[in-house]
Amino acid sequence: MPVRIISCEWDDWNVSHIGEHSVEFLEVEEVLENRPFLRKTKDGKHIAYGRTRSGRCLTVIFTYRGRSRAYPITARDSTLKEKYYAQNQKKK
Repeated sequence: MPVRIISCEWDDWNVSHIGEHSVEFLEVEEVLENRPFLRKTKDGKHIAYGRTRSGRCLTVIFTYRGRSRAYPITARDSTLKEKYYAQNQKKK
């Protein structure tokens, strides 16, 4: 069971990579720290679906670094399919 994420680990690479998708690192932190819908990928990474305080829907791929620290790999606007999936999973 995933734990609550309380901080993110940033470096030049992930800040730059996320910026290529027109996403700010503070938006990623908002999504990850506000209990997004989470699922694990086949290769051990995690996907978070959530909203920023301004209402923007983001999909964030990350790995855990320690118990409650995330290393964001990439982030982008959620597709309609992802929004639908996350919304329906939260209802279950």
